[in-house]
Amino acid sequence: MIKHHANRPFPDLRGISLARIHRLYPLKKWSLRETRGGSITHGGEIWSNEINLLTGGSPYRIVYDMNGDGSLTTADNVDGNGDGDLVDAEDQITGLQLGYGIVASTPTTATLSSTSGTFFVNRQFHSQPVTPPNTGTPNDPGLLGGHFDVDTTQLLSTALPQGSATTDGHIHQYDDKHNVKGVDYFNLLDTKLHNIDLDITNRQQKFKLIIVNADKSPGGRLSINQAYAETNSATYEPVTSYAAKPISSLPVYSLGGVSGSIPLSQLSIYFDVNAIIDRQLIPTQTGCVKKNIPSSDGRWRNAALTIWAVRVNADGSDAFTLTRDTAGNITGITDGLLWESTLFWHWKGPCAHEYSSLDATYTDSSGNTVINPKTGKPYTVFEYWRDQTILQGEKKKKKDKKRGKKKDKKKDHDKNKDKDEEEDNGTIAPGGTTGGSSGGVGGCNGCPPPPRAG
Repeated sequence: MIKHHANRPFPDLRGISLARIHRLYPLKKWSLRETRGGSITHGGEIWSNEINLLTGGSPYRIVYDMNGDGSLTTADNVDGNGDGDLVDAEDQITGLQLGYGIVASTPTTATLSSTSGTFFVNRQFHSQPVTPPNTGTPNDPGLLGGHFDVDTTQLLSTALPQGSATTDGHIHQYDDKHNVKGVDYFNLLDTKLHNIDLDITNRQQKFKLIIVNADKSPGGRLSINQAYAETNSATYEPVTSYAAKPISSLPVYSLGGVSGSIPLSQLSIYFDVNAIIDRQLIPTQTGCVKKNIPSSDGRWRNAALTIWAVRVNADGSDAFTLTRDTAGNITGITDGLLWESTLFWHWKGPCAHEYSSLDATYTDSSGNTVINPKTGKPYTVFEYWRDQTILQGEKKKKKDKKRGKKKDKKKDHDKNKDKDEEEDNGTIAPGGTTGGSSGGVGGCNGCPPPPRAG
């Protein structure tokens, strides 16, 4: 039964089928709002979405006060179709992130005017920006939605020639294994990787730090000579900002603080926990990075985020040679490399030389486009392989969890089997009592004496 409330200008439609609503009400200007929680893999995000109940498209009026001015106007829209104005249906906001974890409870209704109504959900609007969790969830440590790999290299001869190179050390799932969101290059958490002060053995050697492919991984946060704090932007600089500086203006460092240099004591690159989901870290494959196969646009290490320490002469002049493309992007180094490290999202998709752009339309092996069920539009390369990577990751976790239960069950079975054998051999008494003083079965304490022959 559909209930009407005197203080609300709309009926209570909870539990009523849309077909019945269509028959009973002239739904010309109704919109539907739902509140949905994301999976653990997506960080437990909570979203509120409002759509046109009849078309499934944008609501018939502006519903979110995005600029917080207390009014619902076109100023709350975004230029969704890129035509330079904010008045089109494509420009209206249809979803709002409420937060992380369980923040949405029972919806409550409120009246905007005497002739219209809408749903308001607890904690829907925030006076402060929503802050992601400080660490990954127990089921997805490190960055959410995937993992990054880390490599280090010392000798330039190891990094060349491009296409058949390698690295000195590689760690798969670095962030997941150590539940971190970045890399401290003075304290790498695996002995297979080389700390910067391990490869630069001469502490008086001058060098510069160069970031390569920053535009491919704009979420990187470079922290030099200070402790990184994710809530304090003064402790880091975006890699894109650092990479935009002229090479000639970069500071000269040394590990020992030799005259004419800045002593380097701290160096790290970190990311926001949602960097993978938000496309802030380049996706590619390990083999293509290690072999140093140029990306489709000619980038070093298959476009992985790369940091170099490059040689500087005692007089402060550069002792390294870089190569660039016609747009000025660094594509390689031919001499002067002292140390290198790469970072990339290791996904299930193709290498960076196997697609022209992450925004390109994805086609399957038959050349057909695949529709993204979330948007109703063809998948892009990024969207398709992101979703496939997350899906396969969730399947693997379920499989690993099931395998873990089987191992635990086998351990319990083996333990009980050993116990039974020990009881049969008289090593321990039934019930697990260990052997003790003489007298009794198997030498156990408190056991009854063996029966005498009658």
